[in-house]
Amino acid sequence: MKAESENFLLADFNQYHEWMRHYDKSFSSMISFLYTGYAAVITASFALYSKYPDKFEANLGVGLLLAFASCLSPVFIYWLMKKRKYFSDTARWVNKIRNTYLINKPLGIDAPAVSLQNENYPPYFHFASTHVILLLFTALSSSVIFCLTVYAAIRAIKIAYCTPIGLALYYAPLIILVVFWHICLLDCKTFKGIGSKLNEQFENNMLEC
Repeated sequence: MKAESENFLLADFNQYHEWMRHYDKSFSSMISFLYTGYAAVITASFALYSKYPDKFEANLGVGLLLAFASCLSPVFIYWLMKKRKYFSDTARWVNKIRNTYLINKPLGIDAPAVSLQNENYPPYFHFASTHVILLLFTALSSSVIFCLTVYAAIRAIKIAYCTPIGLALYYAPLIILVVFWHICLLDCKTFKGIGSKLNEQFENNMLEC
């Protein structure tokens, strides 16, 4: 029975370790795809502005491109947060199995690192995490895209109705700051909410046992 349990844990460890790599790679792939899209949208917008700076149709097209990117950004940020959650969950289970094995110091091997045995590591949200840094940078990039969308819309209105555009440039940094701050708050609240719900579920399961 003990041998069967050990074989099961070994198979589970290998499987979860592969899943951990999968979520890490899929996170990186999604980031690459997102920023490739950002680069394509910005390049197309710059090309339209350079060739037809005073054409209403060109400014409208730029606004629609940027608006499309702005609408997709929250979706990608949500997906990236889910990938981070799945990565953390699988990494925690891998650490738990590793801790169960290394706690008896097999062959005299001590713990390789405290974090590699901590079943609560990695946290969902931590500023030192590469995933979280990329998430925050994505939030900043999406805020810039949103600001450019507002600017393009006001520029198109200016061309169509000959209205001033100075205020759009003046308030652009403020728009970026506000949107970025709200996305960061959403990230923090989402990750903290996930952690609180999981802890509550764990405590309820312990009480039932």
